[in-house]
Amino acid sequence: MDGSSINASVFGAVVLLLIAGGGAMVILWLVMPFSIFGLKDKLDDIMTEQKKTQDTIKELQASIKAIGTPGESETFTENSNDTQSESLPR
Repeated sequence: MDGSSINASVFGAVVLLLIAGGGAMVILWLVMPFSIFGLKDKLDDIMTEQKKTQDTIKELQASIKAIGTPGESETFTENSNDTQSESLPR
């Protein structure tokens, strides 16, 4: 084999790779819109569930505020905290 035939085969391989890569890009470009529209319904479902979860969290926060914090309705003595701290190893 001489130098010109090696250059021609390398050039042919490069052209073949470019054509194959370009063909793959064209196929992906044509398929992409269908995948996006397929995911849109799933994303809408996820957003609906997220809104339900946020509403539930808001209801729970309102319930907790209505119940109140322990500092408002009950008083804790220092003795109850001391017994817990004594039982812990130091």
